[in-house]
Amino acid sequence: MLAACPADGADAPDANMVMDGAGAARIELGTGVTAYVELGDEDPVELVFGPQGGWHIDVAARFWNLDPDTIDLEYQFVLDGTDEPVNYPARYTLTRRRVIDMGDHFVRLGDRAVLDITQPGGVLSTAGTLSVRAITGDTELASSRRHVRVVDEAP
Repeated sequence: MLAACPADGADAPDANMVMDGAGAARIELGTGVTAYVELGDEDPVELVFGPQGGWHIDVAARFWNLDPDTIDLEYQFVLDGTDEPVNYPARYTLTRRRVIDMGDHFVRLGDRAVLDITQPGGVLSTAGTLSVRAITGDTELASSRRHVRVVDEAP
């Protein structure tokens, strides 16, 4: 980790950022259990019937200039036309052992946005905003969101 003195009047670097010269903290929302799959706006996300009988969306993230030993990832899914998340609170505490070090960034796989539903009909074939926030306490360090479509395409 490189140390730097702030310029005249500038704030000191955030203690949660890895200062490697690459710039500000950044996170990208994706999906994937075994490999990171990039998500773009309007991309489909698979509605998964989980092993305990509930419904979820597999989510993943990759991030730059954030120290995984000091952040949590928080996922949220809000259906179009509503203001409240349709998922239970999903906050994952990270460590370096719980991420994949890609050299210039980290990848977190296998997280879930567990939906607060008993049947898939309320979300299947609908659209909404899926988001991830990298946070320390209540402080947001970086965020990413995608407008996605919920599908059931897996056999």
